[in-house]
Formats: sequence, C-alpha cells, structure tokens
Amino acid sequence: YICHPISVAQLLVELGMDSESVAAALMHDVAEDTPVTIDEIRQKFGSEVALLVDGVTKLTQIKFSNVEDRKAENLRKMLLAMSQDVRVMIIKLCDRLHNMRTGDAWPEQKRRDKALETMEVYAPIAHRLGLNVTFRELQDLCFKHMHPWRYTVLSKATSKARARRKDLIKKVQEEVKHALKDQGLQATVFGREKTLFSIYSKMVEKHLTFAQVTDMYGFRLIFNTLMECYSALGVLHQLYKP
Repeated sequence: YICHPISVAQLLVELGMDSESVAAALMHDVAEDTPVTIDEIRQKFGSEVALLVDGVTKLTQIKFSNVEDRKAENLRKMLLAMSQDVRVMIIKLCDRLHNMRTGDAWPEQKRRDKALETMEVYAPIAHRLGLNVTFRELQDLCFKHMHPWRYTVLSKATSKARARRKDLIKKVQEEVKHALKDQGLQATVFGREKTLFSIYSKMVEKHLTFAQVTDMYGFRLIFNTLMECYSALGVLHQLYKP
C-alpha cells in the first residue's frame, strides 16, 4: 500500500514532472482504496492535486474485458479524452508500468489479461505521448507475461550474442562520426540495443530464426538539414553494406 505509490511517484520524478503530479501519484489509490474523499484531498492539497487524483481514479475504474474483441483505438481515444489534463494519463502510465514490473505476483491468467490490455491500450498511448522509454519497457514486460517461455529463451540468446560484441554500439558510433567528419558532416549519433519484443516481432513478421535476425541494435543520426541526411546516407552506404 505504500511501496507502490512511492515507486509510481519516483517514476514521475525521473520524468521531470511537477510537484502536483508527484503528490497525486503518492495519493493515486487513496480515493479508491480508503474512506478519504476527493473533497478532503482538495482541502488539504489544493484543487490541482485533487483533479489529478480524481482523473486517475476514474481511469482506474474502467474495466477492460476482452480487449481483443473491442476496438483498441476507440479505447485509447476515450482514455485520452477523459484525461482533461495530460498529467492524468502520465500518472496512469507510470502506475501501469510499476504494476507490470511487479506482475509476477499476480495469478497467471491475470498476468496475461493485464499484459494484453497494456499492449493494446496503454503502450500505444505512451508512444503517442512521446514517452518512448516507457513504451519500450511496457512492450517488453507484456511480452514477458504473455509468452514467458519465449521471452526467457530469447533473453538468453540475446545476452549471449551481445556478450560477444560488448563494445559494438560505441565502435559503430565512433566509426560513423569519423566517416562523416571526413566528408565535412556533423551529426548527433544515438545507439541503443533493440528490445526483446522488437526482435521477437521481427522474427514473427518475417518468419526468421534468431540466427537470421541482423538488427539487434538501432542507431539514429540527427542532422541540421535534409540535404545533410541524404549526403550522410551516401557515406553510410560506402561504410557498410546496405
């Protein structure tokens, strides 16, 4: 009853949210699980915090049964429309993220139901709001709860493959920057490991075995102009086999 709200509040702090959002996160289950009313929260903590707590409570009370049978897009639109303040949705996403992180404590069927609901409804909203780290973690956690055996096997295979190429991200970043510099181009280069769900989706979509998956890493280059992007594409094609 206290570890969960503190963890949700911590997630909001990490996102750089304001003090009202953090206060609402600490109390997001109070109106639903205790005799304390929204009016009491308003008197003690102000109308803004009360509005956020009330919004999260209303979202929590929506029961999604058989998400597959309904139109998930309509559900997402409804949730966003109900969140008069976008902070309500962000608190709810952090609430769901912590629930999914600790979902091993749920019975198996509840784990699968929550994972399906999260994958169909909440993860796409996180993506739409630009919360990409949250989006990717939610997808991976859903994959883990929906397909535990596949997740474990893929996790082991990925760890083994990445152990053989420890410094690959750094190596590629340096190679790319050096090649671009030789051509008078300057870029911000980001590199990351692809998530397990992303790798799994590619295997399913393209009917590949794990050994056939080539893109376990993702890189993004950012330039100031569109013309620089096209010039850089030529440099990359010379540097690596397209």
